[in-house]
Amino acid sequence: MLSKGSPNLCVRVWRKIHAKKITEDEFGKAKSFRLFSISRPHMRGFHSSWFGFFIAFTSWFSIQPLIPTITKEIGLSRVDIAHSGIASIAATIFARIGVGLLCDKFGPRRTMSAILILGSIPLACSGLIRDGTGLLVVRLLVGILGATFIPCQFWTSAMFNVKIIGTANAMVGGWGNLGGGFTFLLMPALFELVKMCGADEYLAWKIAIVIPAALTLGFDADDSCCYRNGCAKDNCWLYFTVFVLFVQYGLCFGVEIAVNTVMNLYFLYRFKDENCTTISEGRLSLLNLTNITTTPLTLTHTNECSLLNQNTASLIASMFGLMNLFARALGGVFSDILRKFFALPGRLLAHLVCLVGEGVMLIVFSQMTTIPFAMLVMIVFSLFVQMSEGTTFALVPYLHPRYIGIISGLIGGGGNACAIIWNTIWVDMVNSDPSRWFWILGICVLSGSVLTLLIPIQNKRIWDFRCRNKNI
Repeated sequence: MLSKGSPNLCVRVWRKIHAKKITEDEFGKAKSFRLFSISRPHMRGFHSSWFGFFIAFTSWFSIQPLIPTITKEIGLSRVDIAHSGIASIAATIFARIGVGLLCDKFGPRRTMSAILILGSIPLACSGLIRDGTGLLVVRLLVGILGATFIPCQFWTSAMFNVKIIGTANAMVGGWGNLGGGFTFLLMPALFELVKMCGADEYLAWKIAIVIPAALTLGFDADDSCCYRNGCAKDNCWLYFTVFVLFVQYGLCFGVEIAVNTVMNLYFLYRFKDENCTTISEGRLSLLNLTNITTTPLTLTHTNECSLLNQNTASLIASMFGLMNLFARALGGVFSDILRKFFALPGRLLAHLVCLVGEGVMLIVFSQMTTIPFAMLVMIVFSLFVQMSEGTTFALVPYLHPRYIGIISGLIGGGGNACAIIWNTIWVDMVNSDPSRWFWILGICVLSGSVLTLLIPIQNKRIWDFRCRNKNI
């Protein structure tokens, strides 16, 4: 039992944490990091940025866990579902670039609030979907929520010194991306809760989807000021480096987004009951119904032969996104640690290690034939995917400090551009060999990781370990 003085003790501890001074550099950026503080503007901006991004990500992928039920109601094919997954990503590509410009002009707080309000409207209308085209249009419009990543990263880049920017950027990005895993826990739970209240499954998903839309509309970003700091001296545009990071972000965040749109379906498609014979969409009309009645085999809908159901597949898929709780932040911390020993080349080395680890584990995952081992390897490759995202944006603040918004938007857009490519490849393989899709991703990631050897960051490359100036 808590003693009488416990509340007062908690208040004193909280005040002590909150009162700790955050040291600033000559540009007003924080040189220290107090996770449990909400002091303005640095830590309040930090917490506002990740929470807004978390709500956006939860809503962005809230339709995905309910796809099996939506499919049963309106009769979607695998290709229809795959196309809707591509649509959910497509809008974000151009939105991220435009949002970068808006952040430079209006600041991240106002920009993030506007995106959340706009994205909540089509999500609330999801219950009006009647066919594959309707699903595609809704997911296309909801995809604008993915652009909240840019104000999220811009906010922390404007608040924290380069010595700790890797950790800060990775933490807000990772905790925001956590919404992509949380939604696979939230939506099935809401779906079952609504069913328990008396609704049938087709009405239940329509009611459940309104809840994340309401959360998104109701969020108002923190009122702390957008710190419009001075910047370091101007640098030349490093076009090649921006292009390489654009591609490499597509090899990590692009992979994450693509996997988020297919992972629950992959487990349904990949792990089947060998004694169950499936009948795919569109083939029933080609079969002789007399023969069907005389055959000893039972023909069922494709998903009904899976060893998993909608809820268990979503639960497993949620683990991939939930790794963002610490994995992306771990990438930022890893980058900060190697910077401490090897300066900027250390950040490049951390980036290379994470990309190679991701590529290897994707290839291993493609070979898994049992659910327990597939789950284990999925967790490991998720770790490397999200660490790679953290190491990518640990490099961004060094490219051109004055234009962080537009550069973040360009590189962030690479994630969505490549995600569309990955989802397009998935469309071609979903009916033949879904596991080969992960093998192809692994090969692409390993090939792209080699480009890290060519990246110049402030005229330093990965092999320049002699430079140990800790001020860069």
